[in-house]
Amino acid sequence: MTIETNTKTRLPSWIPKTLLLSAGHFITDVYSGFLSPILPLLIKQYGFSLTFAGFLASVSSFSNSLLQTVFGYLSDKVSYPFFIIIGPVIAAVFYSIIGYMPNKWFLLATIFVAGCGVAQFHPLGAILTNRVGTTRKGTAMSIFVTGGSIGYSLGPLVITTLISLKDIHIVPIAIIPAVFVSWLIYRFVPNHIENIEPQYALFTRENFRQIASIIIYVTLGTLRGFVIMSFNAFVPILYSMKGHSLREGGFAVFIIHFCGGLGGLVGGLLTDRFPPKTIVTLSFFFASPALWIFLHTSGLIAYIGLGIAGAVLYSSIPAIITQAQSALPGRMGMASSLVMGVAWGLGGVMVIITGKLADTFGILPTLNIMALLPIAAFLLSLVLHRQTIKEETQYPHYI
Repeated sequence: MTIETNTKTRLPSWIPKTLLLSAGHFITDVYSGFLSPILPLLIKQYGFSLTFAGFLASVSSFSNSLLQTVFGYLSDKVSYPFFIIIGPVIAAVFYSIIGYMPNKWFLLATIFVAGCGVAQFHPLGAILTNRVGTTRKGTAMSIFVTGGSIGYSLGPLVITTLISLKDIHIVPIAIIPAVFVSWLIYRFVPNHIENIEPQYALFTRENFRQIASIIIYVTLGTLRGFVIMSFNAFVPILYSMKGHSLREGGFAVFIIHFCGGLGGLVGGLLTDRFPPKTIVTLSFFFASPALWIFLHTSGLIAYIGLGIAGAVLYSSIPAIITQAQSALPGRMGMASSLVMGVAWGLGGVMVIITGKLADTFGILPTLNIMALLPIAAFLLSLVLHRQTIKEETQYPHYI
């Protein structure tokens, strides 16, 4: 059964479909936001170092991001939306039981499996969003991305609030919403997906600029992911060391990703109106000053700086996704997984470097270094101005 459109209000047909896919993205990423804010609690419960904390964050990013390439490849082949139905449930179950593990190695394995659930959802969700978006692909993708960003931002608040009500063993109650949303997806998403085989050769001279652009986008996404995931993992620990509560650390993570969700929405709307490469460049230009404000101020001003940083860093995501999909219209699952999964995954895996630096030099000096990385991304994005993707009209439209 498909979602019907209210003809009296003349609601465009792509809107309810996009909202449903965004809801799936939202609930999936709620659970992927569970880990970072309770790292201080897990360190105390399982007794591991900051380096191992960074390793946990890296494993989480590897499984929920890098493995998207596997599911992206499969999403280009399958005709049934199995991945976007079962993925949220797997993520919910395994992220919700991380407080029940007998030791840190079982904890590591549980986080890996939970990330696989997250990885299943994203490529196919992005494919379907692109196809239903028709001429408003940037806007549709911004709604899809915003759902995930806001979900990820609420994850820390959800788990820290649940723990404050009792303890970490109450968290499995959070599985219920995932089951409900997965049922909605099963109920309303069509049970057959037409997959289109590429109608052009991938590695040709004409397509070299497109491939080069994707490589640059993946590199930019990796730097962005490295910065975001480093702050995501170590700001709660920094707050804990300064005597702040677990919930305050969770709120800081919430600020990053909630404002990031709003930034992604605005960035997607602008992508339909301005050159995407301009949005990407400006997003990195403003990121470092905002992060520096957060690290060197306190109170409301610090939160404002953190919120601005999250917003500008996330604002380029819809542009990057739609541009990559336009370059490889017959391989949308793979293109999406490269810029969503590989970029985030590589950035997340690199967080183990942040953990090692934090053990050696301290958390604050390490985050100061992380705050400078967007400058390198900004300089690289200037090259992107000379590596623009051709207009999508030069390729077949697959909707």
